[in-house]
Amino acid sequence: MAAIGGPGCSRIESAWQSSRVSQAASQAAAFYRDVARNRKVWTIRDDQGFPAPKTTNESRAQPFWSSLARAERIVATVPAYKGFVPVEIPWVEFRDRWLAALERDGLKVGLNWSGSKAIGYDLTPGGVRQSIEAVAEREQQDALQPPSLITESFLPPPEWFDEFRLLHIDYGRKYNEIRQRNLPEAAKRNLTFAVWLETDEHRKRLMKHAVKGLRCTAVKPNGERCSRPARPDYIGQMCSSHAPHVNLYPGLDETRRIWRARIANWSER
Repeated sequence: MAAIGGPGCSRIESAWQSSRVSQAASQAAAFYRDVARNRKVWTIRDDQGFPAPKTTNESRAQPFWSSLARAERIVATVPAYKGFVPVEIPWVEFRDRWLAALERDGLKVGLNWSGSKAIGYDLTPGGVRQSIEAVAEREQQDALQPPSLITESFLPPPEWFDEFRLLHIDYGRKYNEIRQRNLPEAAKRNLTFAVWLETDEHRKRLMKHAVKGLRCTAVKPNGERCSRPARPDYIGQMCSSHAPHVNLYPGLDETRRIWRARIANWSER
């Protein structure tokens, strides 16, 4: 029931640790998004009260989830929480009463802890409130924005694909730079999470104008055409298994050439 642990001492352990960090970051981002939209939070309790276990950095955190299903899953699958029951908390009450009380008691907020050991990020109450309010504000602003230019053939312009490519590359660069810095592991986790959250919000804004439902055009070794969904961010219309690594995505000039060819092909249909 602790938050994510210390740095790995081998390449295998490092890869495993990176996977845990990525999962925790994804769960935390989902927490912010869900709470901003649905205005509800869930925690759990038993006859003795609410849990606030020690995390790996020796601080204590009370777990919260952004949906009833998430809380119920932990109660059902984590032995330490057997017998607990979910408790729903309206956002306003959570913001004005719970976060203030947690801050006063020196407790952190566990965000959508998951898995067989109920692990994930645990952050300060003030930081959680700011993040949720920031996500809610961004979503309100996005709702008021006019949609980006979409071609008559429903493909986003070439610049959209290149923006996606550069977003992927920039995230990888920032992540690696942080991991190489001489900082405590907890500080690295917080910094990489902030970069991931910023990148994910940018990705979501781009995805609003993506073409969905296209199928991969790659041909398998047996001659059959792949039927998997195509990656919307790759101009070559291939699935994740057949598309190249993002570092090998075509640049803007080549993307424009492929884009024009696809437009011409559709125009002839």
